[in-house]
Amino acid sequence: MAERVHRRRFLWWLFGGILVLIVAELLFFLPVTPRNTVRFTILRNGHPLQAFQGHTVKESRADTLTSSGKRSWDYYRFDHKVMSYSGGYDSNEVGIWRPAGHLFYRGTLTFDVGV
Repeated sequence: MAERVHRRRFLWWLFGGILVLIVAELLFFLPVTPRNTVRFTILRNGHPLQAFQGHTVKESRADTLTSSGKRSWDYYRFDHKVMSYSGGYDSNEVGIWRPAGHLFYRGTLTFDVGV
């Protein structure tokens, strides 16, 4: 009988811990703010540790003139370089935009193309 109570208590704590992780993931990675979109983009490209550890800084328009992507996007730079999911390039910059009528932001890794 005592073993059954311990098993139920273990399962209760296990499911509670999983629920806390899901809520934390939603708070940190749901792309409703530009900084969360940067984290989500890094996570989507397969770098979960950098997504948690990275510090993002918004870049000025003058600094992003040579970046790939559209001029209307906002660009955020983060601490770590990550490889794109296609394996094509390393980047520490994310272009952020919000489609008209959408709640969530979208982001993509960008790189310097030069002039």
